[in-house]
Amino acid sequence: MVGTDNGSGQGRFNVIARNMGATDLGKNAAGKYVAGQDSDGWKAALKLYKDAVDVGCVPPGQFQTGYPEASVQIGKGQAAMMITGPHTIGVALTANPAAKGKLAGAPIPAAAGVSATTSLNQSGYAIARRSTHRAAAIAYLKFLLNKENQLRINDVTYRIPSRLDAQADPQVNSEMSLGFVKAGEGKVFSNPQIPWYNSIAILSSPAYQAAIKGDKTIDQIAKEQAEKARKIIADNG
Repeated sequence: MVGTDNGSGQGRFNVIARNMGATDLGKNAAGKYVAGQDSDGWKAALKLYKDAVDVGCVPPGQFQTGYPEASVQIGKGQAAMMITGPHTIGVALTANPAAKGKLAGAPIPAAAGVSATTSLNQSGYAIARRSTHRAAAIAYLKFLLNKENQLRINDVTYRIPSRLDAQADPQVNSEMSLGFVKAGEGKVFSNPQIPWYNSIAILSSPAYQAAIKGDKTIDQIAKEQAEKARKIIADNG
C-alpha cells in the first residue's frame, strides 16, 4: 500500500474510490461542482484501506511506504499487488531482474454496478511562446513521438507508448504489459481541469490514514472531509 500523505498516495486512493462508484469532485445535473467524500463509494474505499491493514494484507509501515518503496517490494516479492501503472514493472525489474516474466498488469476491479475505470497519465509537454529554442524543442518532441523510439523506451521502462501503432506492437501488446493495454481500452477518466482541484485531491490522504489509525469512524472522517471539500468549492465559485 502506498499510504503516504502525498500525491502518489492520493492518486491511488482516488482511483480505487472511483471504482467504488465515488467521485471526489463531480458535477450535478446543473453543471455545478459537488463533493463526494461522504458518498457510499468513498466510504467503502476508506473501509477497504482500513480492513486491508487490519487483516494483515499490507506490509508494515504503510504510512512511510511511498511509490519507490512499494515498487521495490513488488520486485523483491515482498508484496503481491500494487495500484500503479506499467512503469512500475521497469522499477521492479531494476530492483530484481529475476522477476522478469513473473509480473503482470490487470484492470482494477470495480464494485457491483460500477463501470471499471482507469486513469491516464496527464503529464505533457508544451513549448513556451517566448522560447528561444523552439527548433530544439520541436526536434525533441519528434524524437519522443517516433514509433521506434517509443518502443525502445517501452523495452526499458514498460511505459505504454502514446502512439496506437506502437501499442499494437507484439512487444507491448503481450506478456507483462498486456493488462495495462487492456485497461486503457475501457472507461478512462481524467481529473477535473481546474486550478484548485489539487485542494480537493489532497483531502484523501489524511482521510485514509485516519481510517487506518481508527481514532475516528469512517462516517466521521467522510463527513469532515466532505465539509472541507464543500468549503473549497464554495470559495472557488
